[in-house]
Amino acid sequence: MKVRNPLPAIASDVWTRDVHDRIDIQVLQSHPVTKELVPYIVKGVDADGDGTFQRDEYGKFLKEDPDSAGNPCNVANGCALQVTAFYDFNGVYFHDGAQADAFDLLFTYHLWALNPRYNTDLRVLMGDNFTVDRRVSADLVATDGFLHPRRVLEERGIMHRKGFPDSYDLRALVTFLSDVKAGQADVAVPVYSHLTYDIVPGRFQIIDQPDVLIVEGLNILQAGDRLARPAQHLFASDFFDFTVYVDADVSHVRQWYIERFFALRKTAFRDPSSYFHRYADLTDEEAATVATQIWRDINEPNVRENILPTRDRAHLILEKGPDHGVQRVRLRKL
Repeated sequence: MKVRNPLPAIASDVWTRDVHDRIDIQVLQSHPVTKELVPYIVKGVDADGDGTFQRDEYGKFLKEDPDSAGNPCNVANGCALQVTAFYDFNGVYFHDGAQADAFDLLFTYHLWALNPRYNTDLRVLMGDNFTVDRRVSADLVATDGFLHPRRVLEERGIMHRKGFPDSYDLRALVTFLSDVKAGQADVAVPVYSHLTYDIVPGRFQIIDQPDVLIVEGLNILQAGDRLARPAQHLFASDFFDFTVYVDADVSHVRQWYIERFFALRKTAFRDPSSYFHRYADLTDEEAATVATQIWRDINEPNVRENILPTRDRAHLILEKGPDHGVQRVRLRKL
């Protein structure tokens, strides 16, 4: 079966690889005799900087305007290379008949940028300077908003299990995802405060039909609490088109947690309204003991029992090293 794989380095079929080679690598061609650049997928650039692509700019690939200091643009001062390129994807199709477009290019570049072997220059493309004409609306939601309020967790005697599956209102999370997937407008998400360690009463984040919704949380790929809800058949993982798992060795995560605890002890924990204010005046030795105990008794069991087992369900796995750098990218066939 032919599969469209958006990462050329591991494209699983020659048809997809051929399309992306042309989009990503051979967007221009050189004249066989003069060796000058000639239009291919890129037809030209906005040479005069007026924001439009005009007939006389066809075949031009350098900016003509003076730079910010009034100097003529040239390759040496970099001004001539800071241009808006115009792509033409007419006639560029995937093997299944889907028209290639700027979003295939953008998505592919972003995936390349995640690969540490190639990301030195490509990370620039993930910034604000790399845009396409079409405007895409996007929202970010954290599943923290679907934690049960502190009062409920205390009543159930599970405050020490915060972050475990039974500490979430899974029915509310699934209902939210179902409503968004169905295209409902103004869907409300409870707001969670890391300062008070609780749901903020009466405050909501409103999600209004975004083109892209990114949902972040530990429980995205979990199959639900089957013991508590044996009749539940829908889970959060059923609603996602693409999922990413950020992976790291448990020993590295433990070290990051302790370092973060030390940093918060000098910042957020000093706020009298902080739920963890009692830790603000700990000595370094006491802080290390407390952080290690919290990790050993709560966080590590949750990681090993509920989070790690979901890793292979993700479409994309980013493996981080001890310095937080992405060392390996694993992409499931799409």
